[in-house]
Amino acid sequence: MRRMRRMQSRTQIRGRNQIGFHTPENPGTIEENSVGDGNTAGEEMGARIQALESLMKSLSERQQTSGINSSPHCIPEFEPETMNLSVSKWIRKIEQISELYGWNNNYKIYVMQIRLKVLAKLWFENLNNYSKTWDEWKIFLVQSFPEHQDFAETLKRLVNRKNLPDESMARYYYDKKVLIDACKITGRDAVSCIIDGLPNGGTQIGARAGNFLTCEDLFGHYLSTFNDVSEHQTKIRKIEGRSITFLRETGYQEKDIACFNCNKKGHYANQCKEPAKRCNKCKRWGHQTHECSKVADASRGRVQRSVAELKALT
Repeated sequence: MRRMRRMQSRTQIRGRNQIGFHTPENPGTIEENSVGDGNTAGEEMGARIQALESLMKSLSERQQTSGINSSPHCIPEFEPETMNLSVSKWIRKIEQISELYGWNNNYKIYVMQIRLKVLAKLWFENLNNYSKTWDEWKIFLVQSFPEHQDFAETLKRLVNRKNLPDESMARYYYDKKVLIDACKITGRDAVSCIIDGLPNGGTQIGARAGNFLTCEDLFGHYLSTFNDVSEHQTKIRKIEGRSITFLRETGYQEKDIACFNCNKKGHYANQCKEPAKRCNKCKRWGHQTHECSKVADASRGRVQRSVAELKALT
């Protein structure tokens, strides 16, 4: 009887072990459950690592694409004494470049700091508080470097700005173009301002004869060609200077200038108000076909030949 009870209890224990009850006599089942929990945790950890690696990869790709030509040196230096670039225009350049290359506000502040020069840099180094956001820095910069632009003073600088002997034509053009834009001068008037500062003689005459409508056309089709022969600019200016000296010594005056379109004196052809005249016979400017000397000579020759033939017949 006792043996039968022992056998029944052993059978029950074996059944419980197979089902997976947690009993002191069933340590194998606990280990199997622990392995299952470990597999779940490992899968979660692997998923997190994979997500982190994906994030790092995307950030790396973004940094590589946004880092192309995104050096702070693509922002011009800011110097308050230079009138060519106001602080508001300088800030707009930072905003535009930052939008193009994906700079954040902290990087904008960094770029702003390292592009301050001379007086602006001295101003920055003497500040007591640097804990500002980018929006606060923009307001502070505008307040610290106010823009007081006097039109009359700018106009004087524009009129007095000449192409210097050792200055490239491009440097002269862009520097004077800034003054022209500040005075809001456009079209032919702006072209006239550019030409007025060129060396007297052939350079000015060639620019006026081109009859350019915009400053961009003047520079693109005429002034830019002087940069290709920069080594000859000094010689050209010397020759032009001698030409002007010779003209002055011989009594040359502005009123002696002759227009080849109307044949009147006192203005250039590009300033002529009369319709353009061009002969269809000789292809020259300044007269119509019926006024051409070649046509008159031909007619005179025909008349003379006719008269000679009549005399021969009589």
